[in-house]
Amino acid sequence: MLFGRAPLTRPAPCPHCDAEIRATKESTLPNSCPRCGQALIHVYIASFWQRLGANAIDLFVLLCTAAPFNYGLVTLLWPLHLGPSTGIDYLFNLIAYDWGELFVRILPFVVLSSLYFGLFWSTIGHSPGQMILGLRVIDDRGHRPEPYTVALRVIAGAIGIGFGGLGWIWSAFDMEGRAFHDHIAKTYLIMRLL
Repeated sequence: MLFGRAPLTRPAPCPHCDAEIRATKESTLPNSCPRCGQALIHVYIASFWQRLGANAIDLFVLLCTAAPFNYGLVTLLWPLHLGPSTGIDYLFNLIAYDWGELFVRILPFVVLSSLYFGLFWSTIGHSPGQMILGLRVIDDRGHRPEPYTVALRVIAGAIGIGFGGLGWIWSAFDMEGRAFHDHIAKTYLIMRLL
């Protein structure tokens, strides 16, 4: 399969053997890899800005659903005691707080977010934000990803966010428009087939 924007203005690697794929003189893309002979599927890859828009919609949905649940659960079970501070003092006390305990406090949000993305990607191939923008997740064969691939994509996505979002920003500079989690799970976020 070949995943690239049309017309292909720069070479793209074959997903199977990494051979360089170029458009012919007539600006047409080959139907198979010249080196390994694997059939190629031509798609429009989602841009960084389309990914960002879909993620913003999904974050809004999660902030309206999972965040209140997380807040209620944590407030009920593990109230945070930072003293009577407010404003910037509260922020400094929060930063100085035990990071392990803070992670436990956001764990319900992380779990609900993982379930949100995992269930949508494995059942219908896109999250609500991606659906609104006409995007979908596919594997390297052009199909909706399997549950184990989705689990790997969710874990790699969380790792990418954990490093200051660099795993997600990766897609802005990647030749195939893929983020870190896409490379790890061998998935693609596409607009449509060509």
